Parts: sequence; structure tokens; C-alpha cells
Amino acid sequence: MKTLIVVGGVAANSRVRGLAERRCAAAGIEPRVPPMTLCTDDGAMIAAVGDLLVRSGAGPAPLDVSIDPSAPLEHASLTPLSAPPARAARCPSPSGRSPGAA
Repeated sequence: MKTLIVVGGVAANSRVRGLAERRCAAAGIEPRVPPMTLCTDDGAMIAAVGDLLVRSGAGPAPLDVSIDPSAPLEHASLTPLSAPPARAARCPSPSGRSPGAA
């Protein structure tokens, strides 16, 4: 392992941050921890990554994708592994009409 990434509410814990930094330094591992202001809301972080994926042209996951919350994170990328062709996406406004519609 070359890099340890600590995110979310756990990364807001100063003891966890300090311990991760010390142990990574001793093991020659690069710790990656976002600024404290970005470590308080996992939902906001997930939404931000989702926004980046949509902007990069990533398509939705298939409906039959299996979910395993205990699976180890072995690879993370904001670039889809097999990027579909870029497509324009429009979000409806709160009124339900498409943006720019009269």
C-alpha cells in the first residue's frame, strides 16, 4: 500500500488523524486527509463525487449492481474505467419545467 485515504466523519477525529499521520510516516505511506471543513458530512462528499462523475460523462450504474459496504477500497477513480460517450444532461427546475423553458 502506498497511500492511505481517510475521509468523512472519521477524518474529523483529531486523534484518528494524528495516529494515521504517525503510523503512515513510520511505514513510508502517504496519508491523504482532506481539510477538517470537508470532513463532517459523508453525504456531501458522496454528492460531490457524484457531481464530478456526471460532469465527466459517467453513465449510471446498472440496476442489478451488487452492493457490499464491507468491500475493501482497492481502486478509486473519478474517470470511468470505460467511459461512455459524453451526453448532455438536464436537471428539471423546482417548477418541473426544463431550464430555459417558457
